[in-house]
Amino acid sequence: LELERDTFHDILEDDFSIIHGLIRTLAKRTLEVRQRIPTGTHLVSMEGLIQPPDRPLDLVERIVMIRRPDSPFGRSSLDALAQMARATPEVRLEAKTRPRWYTAVTETPLVALRGDTESLLDVLEDHFDLSIGLVEAMARRVIDIRRESAARG
Repeated sequence: LELERDTFHDILEDDFSIIHGLIRTLAKRTLEVRQRIPTGTHLVSMEGLIQPPDRPLDLVERIVMIRRPDSPFGRSSLDALAQMARATPEVRLEAKTRPRWYTAVTETPLVALRGDTESLLDVLEDHFDLSIGLVEAMARRVIDIRRESAARG
């Protein structure tokens, strides 16, 4: 089966359940390859990080965090980014924290935005540019992690 990119995007935009399925599959693949990443590997680029203020982030600062250079949402509309920024609560973690399923630990204090699945899916369904950017970034990340793992042996 061969489709032109615009035709494929039209299909995805018309039926969000297809994109939702792609996101679920890519998330599963990402977990599979990340579980094999050796200790000490950095999973997130430090490029474009801002120094957070000692107060809660305002809407513009939240948008800047979401839209940083290596973000899958870098090309998304400001309307979509504002909706996402409003739907993600701010989280502040002290150094040497991160209770997750993996053993990542913050080296310094961290300010992040934590989104829940339902809120994210609502935003993605409303904004195709956001959802296609996420799918492209997730696919690229799985490929990059596999290449990095293969190079390390």
